[in-house]
Amino acid sequence: MTTSYLTSPRAEVSREPTSTVLLAYAAERDYRRRAALYAKDISPRLNAGEPFIFNRLPLRAAQDVGTLASEIVSQRTLELLFARRPWLRSVTTDFSDEPAKVNQQIITRTVGLPSVENFGSAASEATDTDFPVTLDLLKETRFTFPATEWAGTNRDLVREHAEAMSAALGAYLADALFGLVTTAFTEETVKASDAIDYTTLTGIVKAMNVAGVPEAGRFGCVNSDVAEAFRNDELLLPLLANSGNSFAHWASIEGFTDIWEYPSLPANDIHLTGFFGSKSALLLASRLLASPETLASAGYPGRASIVQEPMTGLTVLANTWVEQVSLAVNTRLVLLAGIARGQLGCGHRLVSEAGA
Repeated sequence: MTTSYLTSPRAEVSREPTSTVLLAYAAERDYRRRAALYAKDISPRLNAGEPFIFNRLPLRAAQDVGTLASEIVSQRTLELLFARRPWLRSVTTDFSDEPAKVNQQIITRTVGLPSVENFGSAASEATDTDFPVTLDLLKETRFTFPATEWAGTNRDLVREHAEAMSAALGAYLADALFGLVTTAFTEETVKASDAIDYTTLTGIVKAMNVAGVPEAGRFGCVNSDVAEAFRNDELLLPLLANSGNSFAHWASIEGFTDIWEYPSLPANDIHLTGFFGSKSALLLASRLLASPETLASAGYPGRASIVQEPMTGLTVLANTWVEQVSLAVNTRLVLLAGIARGQLGCGHRLVSEAGA
């Protein structure tokens, strides 16, 4: 007796070609929908290492190819900003596409802990705290695609340019933020970097607990000397959580969601080697520049478009223009941002010797 087995038809998963997705992105005029399209259909392909060859797309004009390439680079730059400088996710961020002007003051709210009352008690005041942040950082990062690049090369232009720009922009914001860590944060631990070990970390945790620092969202950022000392400690080394990042990273350790190595952590004249706190200790806010004319006092070249990172809401102005003789495509991303100290009691400094 012979038994036959029926096999079900093989399921095939199909998706739109990359060229179709890029053309759909180019045709979309609403920046929010464009950001969502990028996150859904373009970002996964870039993360998978798929090459993007722009000069094969049937666009209306040659320079449209370069313009599209620059827009994808702009999107990728914002996406990689927090991936390449992940400690920026640890502070309180207030990103919006609301238009604002340079030196405008906005209010950023930090979330506090609610109180627990007897049933039926009168409502208690919210424990959230508002802090003023001045949008006094008007910065740009710029790149150029010569015609020989966007029209005649198979190089991965998006990966090359976006990696460099995200690293530069992320480093600037991190330097600005940690530049605020001074003696205004009064809690400190003084210890030479080569003497730091696991007990140093537990001592900082104890001090933060006694000070009443909220447990949620605690983080740390240390320079490379402290990171090396952590690596050399037999208790800390097994907890190293590096996953493709060149910087040391410890996750879910002693109540800290993350502790990151940041080689360029500024010393700030107080011999700062590390900073530990909760999200409300430092504030980073951004808004969309309201007046494109402020970009250049000698005239405003090209066109302006809005680029948004859909996960964080970080929104920048992209100023793109094409040089008519060379057909080089120039793009600059314009960021309007502000930084501020938040709740000073939620920050703890690690210094190599007592600061003044």
